[in-house]
Amino acid sequence: MSIFFYLNKIYIPFYVLFLLAALFLSIISYRRIKDELTRFWLTTFIILRTLLFFLIFSALFSLIIELRFSRKEKPSVIVLLDSSGSMEIEEDGITRKEEALQLYKNTIKTSLEKRAETKLFFFSDKIYLPEDTTELNKGTTMIGDVLKGVSNIEEKPVSALFLISDGRNTAGEDPLEIAGRLTYPVFSVKVGKILDENNVKISGLRVNPIVYKDDSVPVNIILSNSGKGRKNVVIEIKKSGRVLSKDKIPLLEAGIDYPVQLTFIPEKAGIENFEVNITSFKDETNQEDNRRNFAVKVLKNRKTVVLLAYQLNWDYRFLRDFLKSQEDIEFTGFGRIRNNQYLIQQRSGEKKGELNYEIILDSDILILINPETIEQTLFSKIVKKVSQEGMGLLIIGNRLPDFSEFRNVYPFVTSGSPLSGDFEPTITQSGLISSIFKINGYSPSSLPPLSNPLRIKVVKPSTEVYLEGKKNGSFNAPLFGSMNYGKGKVAAFTAENIWHWKMLTLATEKKTGYYDMIMNNILKWLAVRKEEERVVLFMEKTKLLWGEPIILSAALYDEMMKPIEGGIIALRLRKDNEVVENIMMKDVGAGNYEKTISVLEPGKYTLQAEVKFPEDVKNKPGLNFEIESQEIENLNTEPDHLLLDNISEASGGKSLTSKDISEELKRLTLMPLVLFSRKKLHFGNSLFILLFISFLFLLELFLRKLKGLK
Repeated sequence: MSIFFYLNKIYIPFYVLFLLAALFLSIISYRRIKDELTRFWLTTFIILRTLLFFLIFSALFSLIIELRFSRKEKPSVIVLLDSSGSMEIEEDGITRKEEALQLYKNTIKTSLEKRAETKLFFFSDKIYLPEDTTELNKGTTMIGDVLKGVSNIEEKPVSALFLISDGRNTAGEDPLEIAGRLTYPVFSVKVGKILDENNVKISGLRVNPIVYKDDSVPVNIILSNSGKGRKNVVIEIKKSGRVLSKDKIPLLEAGIDYPVQLTFIPEKAGIENFEVNITSFKDETNQEDNRRNFAVKVLKNRKTVVLLAYQLNWDYRFLRDFLKSQEDIEFTGFGRIRNNQYLIQQRSGEKKGELNYEIILDSDILILINPETIEQTLFSKIVKKVSQEGMGLLIIGNRLPDFSEFRNVYPFVTSGSPLSGDFEPTITQSGLISSIFKINGYSPSSLPPLSNPLRIKVVKPSTEVYLEGKKNGSFNAPLFGSMNYGKGKVAAFTAENIWHWKMLTLATEKKTGYYDMIMNNILKWLAVRKEEERVVLFMEKTKLLWGEPIILSAALYDEMMKPIEGGIIALRLRKDNEVVENIMMKDVGAGNYEKTISVLEPGKYTLQAEVKFPEDVKNKPGLNFEIESQEIENLNTEPDHLLLDNISEASGGKSLTSKDISEELKRLTLMPLVLFSRKKLHFGNSLFILLFISFLFLLELFLRKLKGLK
């Protein structure tokens, strides 16, 4: 054992001051009799007196000194022995657990008992003491959680850990991630025989469940190979036998997960089913897992838009030109020129004629400009299409009809004649949150003015106001708002001269105007029906075995049903109406979110998702799943020695087999543990210090008597 003093830096100035004061007083006290003593005895008396004064001063002022002790002990070695259900498998007349116990008793313990302090623990879902094995849960194996829990069972620093297992990991935290954070090496001892398996399979597939027709859709696929290396593995996405996309892997090596991304373009709206398959080989163990099916909901991308203007003004002309320039819009314009005569304009040309109700009512989006004289029967049919089929309705202008059905649909309650003058638009908090006014992720700081807005008496409770008009420094009128009506949406600009925004040009290579971008956003937003869920929660399967990882997936969309990255999705897990756990999902990119949970008991569970960000996503989808009492340990008992190899490599250790473990243990160098302990001495209340002061006083008195001094 080694002992040394440690001085607190705070007290060092006091130590020095007291020592100098004690030395000064000692010299003064022996000044008169220095001629009576030899140099040796004079120095001895001064040292004794100095030490005595120093200790007295320190005791009076309660200074502290720390003693530190160090001692060497045998290194601490932890042995974790897998006792899960898969370890009960019998091979060549002996179970895997019996083989593991023999390796521990006959090899590891005998080799290390003189060099280290070895402790044995059993594990499955957690670490168990040897005397607690009767309570052991054999239904699941959680190697990651077990490695993480080692620090809770051993007070001393661990020098090495031996993990005796077949490598079957069925739940819990990622063992490789935990192993990489350990401060000591893990020596994996592999038990269990691996059957010769040759199998290439699709082990993972991720795709957004809601996509747009004619848009490129990414499909992320993970391939696994548990056999020999395979050359020229072809991956295909098919629809009714027709190949939509394909790729080829020149060499798919064994033992690694290989990610592949394919893209395809859906050609038809609705629920569409697709198939992913990979090359099958004649010597494969299982060819059924070489194909996976998936389904997506395809929304229409090309929109049918009708522009119906009861007054040919500048707003009509600019909006008509914008709609005609959009390739993804099928446009028809009706501009009233007299009574029942309209200028009918399409991309192919124009003509004069009457309103075509069929074209108007078959549109995805209808835009009305100053519909003061709209026929009430036509408007009734429009309202029915909005409510029952999800048509989007945009109303522009300050000249409105005066009948009850229109007032019910309009987002605002108006009063009197319109206000006069130009009003500077300001984006409200709802507008800043919405994606309508965002261009490249940002909203403009200012917009050109709009003119002569309606005098708004009341904003309906269900209406969201996105723009407010400001005149002479104060807010006077809502300029743009919307509300849900049945399955559809109704939006309204309460003012004129929206074409002013055409003058605001964005700093882009294409010199795109803000007017074009904002109108495009509004149309996309109106085309999305209220029934479309902006957050979708799903699982590959809803019946799982006990101990099987539960992989939850979600997709998050903005108001135009485009994927959102950077969102926050919280999950609430319930069993028998009681909350079991609150979970946060992980953003994995491209609007996809995932979370894997485990360690759930058999039973029926309910899961509900809630979007914390962005805050305007209101729907809270849920799903139900069931965990059956059959344990996954008994379904797949194949050893996973590759996992054990990777755990050892991640921690700086080595993977061992029953054949080479003896030689590796002989070469293993374990450094002894150096343990430190400390004790603080308070000069003012330490009995040891007081006794030591008394001893010094009596010693000096004795020596003075011996030399004949008074």
